[in-house]
Amino acid sequence: MQFLMIIILLLAQDQASLCKLPFMLFLRLINLNQPV
Repeated sequence: MQFLMIIILLLAQDQASLCKLPFMLFLRLINLNQPV
């Protein structure tokens, strides 16, 4: 879950990137469901 916090912190630095947050989290959920 640490990577999620990092992503949120990075996006929080850029106000324009906040709209991308849901999409980024969605991609992360897909990646978590796939075998490494």
